[in-house]
Amino acid sequence: MSKTKDFTIKDLMNWCNAQVAEGKLLEIKWEGGGDSGWVYFEIDGKQTSKPEAEALVDMMHSQLDYGSWAGEFSASGSATYDPITKSFQGEDNYSEEEGKTFDCHITVKIPKHIPFDRVLIEANESNTSNVNLTIANGFDHPERVVVQKILEEQLTKEFEAVSEQVEGSTDEEIVSSYQWVTFERENLTEEGEYLVGVIEEYCYSVHVYDPRDIDVCLEEMLEETNEED
Repeated sequence: MSKTKDFTIKDLMNWCNAQVAEGKLLEIKWEGGGDSGWVYFEIDGKQTSKPEAEALVDMMHSQLDYGSWAGEFSASGSATYDPITKSFQGEDNYSEEEGKTFDCHITVKIPKHIPFDRVLIEANESNTSNVNLTIANGFDHPERVVVQKILEEQLTKEFEAVSEQVEGSTDEEIVSSYQWVTFERENLTEEGEYLVGVIEEYCYSVHVYDPRDIDVCLEEMLEETNEED
């Protein structure tokens, strides 16, 4: 006999039908992603842990097949019991983050009399920039901190401008942005009193949605296990 937590499929179907006959709304809901998530049962909008409800939650876990919810994705949804089709029907709103780039042209100019080996540039999702001129061997020039500060203010403004261009160029939901750029001194171009590098890409991520219909049909499951029931 086909069982789920000590209930046959027919037991669960009869239980759902009895609840609906009393005018109750039955829903299975879920949400999660990024290593955590859960599935739960509601009767008339209130969460319940009745044994039959927990058995149905286990069935939905199997249908969704998210396991431990590990991975860089997000999923949420709900399925409502239909007493006519004997099914929990709804939609799973699944999405993943996808990295993208936007072409740009941001010039980084550093006075060549300042000793450094490498330029490290970071910008968080609010486009606030951090610049670090590093040197393995040599003295710390007194103007280094000033130059870093000037570059940080410049890059923050320019990254903000590019961010606005990105937002105006797409209908996709932008999740975040993060810039990480490194220039080695020997790879910079000498232009007069400056060493010059160019940032050519702005990095960001978007939500990519892939919704799917959910249909857990108890009647079909009962027919499939008819020989055993």
